Amino acid sequence: MLRLLVLILVSASPLFPCDFLSRWIPRAPDPTESARIESLRAFIRSLEPKQLVVDRDFYRKTSRFEERFGFPFSGQKLDSWFGDRIRFFKIGRTDPYLAYYNGEAIVLGKGFFLLSKIEQALVLVHEARHADGKKYSHVDCPSDFPYLSLRIPETKPAGLKACDDISDGSYGFGAAFLFEVFAYGLAERTEEKYILGLYNSELTRILLPKGDR
Repeated sequence: MLRLLVLILVSASPLFPCDFLSRWIPRAPDPTESARIESLRAFIRSLEPKQLVVDRDFYRKTSRFEERFGFPFSGQKLDSWFGDRIRFFKIGRTDPYLAYYNGEAIVLGKGFFLLSKIEQALVLVHEARHADGKKYSHVDCPSDFPYLSLRIPETKPAGLKACDDISDGSYGFGAAFLFEVFAYGLAERTEEKYILGLYNSELTRILLPKGDR
C-alpha cells in the first residue's frame, strides 16, 4: 500500500512524465489494443481441423490435445475454453516475460503484439492454464539449464521460474496446441519450421523424462 501511494504521488509530480504510473500498474487496453485482442480471438476460432498433413499413426501416437484439454482440437472450443478462464486483459510491464496471469487477468507486455498470431495464441493458452490453480505454477529451471528462449533469446531461463515439473502444466498445454497447428497444416508455409521449433522448446521446459512429457 505504501509503495502504491508513493507511486501515485510521484506520478502526479510535474517532474515525471504522465505515463510513469502506467509503466508499473497494468492498465486497460486502449481501443487499438482491444481490437487486436479481438482479432486474435477470431483467429483462434478459425483454427478448425480439416485434413492431417502428417502420418495418421504418428498423429495418434503423438497428439496430446484431447488428453490435456478434454475435447478434440477445435478453434471454437478452444476459444470457449479460454473464455471460461480469462475474461480480462491488461497492458503493463511484464519483463522478463511476454505476459503473465495476475490472478484475474492476463497482463500483456509491449512485445506481445509483435508476435505472430500463432505465437500470441500460444501465449494465451499458456497463461490461461495458470488460471486453473497454483498447482500449475512454474518451478525454477535448473541452474545448468542449457536451452535458450526461442522467442526472446536474450532471456536465459536458467534459474528463472520458467519450467514445469508436471506434464499437464502450461508448457504441456502449449506443446499440445502447437502440435495440432502443425499436424493440420494451420500455419503459414513460412512458419512451419518455426512452429516445430516452438513445439520442441515447450517440451524442453518440462522437467520430466522424455516419455512422460
